[in-house]
Amino acid sequence: MRALLSRETGLISLAAVAFAGLALAFNGYVFGEADHAIHLCFLDLQSHPQRWDGDLLAASSKHHHSLFWALQAPLAELLSVPLWTAIGYLAALIATGAAIFHLSMVLWKSRAIAILTLVVLAPSQFALGGALTLDPLLLNRTAALPLEIFAIAVLVSKRTTLSFALLGVAASLHVPSASGLAAALTAVHLLRCLRQRGIRGIGWREALAPLACPLLASPVLALWLLDGGASGASLWVDPAWRDVLELRMSHHLFASSWPAKHWLIMSVWILAGMTALAVRGLDEERSLLLSLIP
Repeated sequence: MRALLSRETGLISLAAVAFAGLALAFNGYVFGEADHAIHLCFLDLQSHPQRWDGDLLAASSKHHHSLFWALQAPLAELLSVPLWTAIGYLAALIATGAAIFHLSMVLWKSRAIAILTLVVLAPSQFALGGALTLDPLLLNRTAALPLEIFAIAVLVSKRTTLSFALLGVAASLHVPSASGLAAALTAVHLLRCLRQRGIRGIGWREALAPLACPLLASPVLALWLLDGGASGASLWVDPAWRDVLELRMSHHLFASSWPAKHWLIMSVWILAGMTALAVRGLDEERSLLLSLIP
């Protein structure tokens, strides 16, 4: 058993490193450009706040609630920001590769399919909302991604509390992606319980398991929920901020503004999900989960 586990761990590690290499080859690596204009500012602000006195971009960090920058600051100070950012990005890619491989093994129980999945997903793909499936730079959503993928795999394996605990850690880094996935997986979990036991058969443990996510993320969620609507970054925004967001961020936030070609591109992934549902031998809970992934 120990030898089997060792071989499996070695295979996952090798596959994850190979995935990181392929992703770097296909997508490259970016430092100091694009969204790094924001993220590197927030990171430096943790160690050198005096440098940013009166800076409007730095002032906006008060409304971007995440532990991402605070957790990085000591390592960035020790190793230098460029070196740490490169190491952190490589670690995030390797962890993402391991998570994808594990999820594929849980769903399909086939090493060949798991390896094929890594090859297919290594090149970054377009996603709705102006995002990419793999960012070429270290962002808080980059760090949260492997935790979110592992959370899906763990839920399929019926370790529900651990799944939502992982999402709680992910939400502490990036609330938008983790909270959306938590809502989807909560629906999957409760529907599975209803189908298997009926409403009267759901115990307190199953009913309360999704609360592990907001409980673990509560230090960040509390600040986010209490932030005023005039900040433009809370759970709600006032009408003036909504107009600004629609003008400047519609490509991210307002689905009604997304062009038809974006929906057409995304339909390829939706079709892939529908095809997966038709595979023989796929049990009901995996079909239910896959129906929500696209």
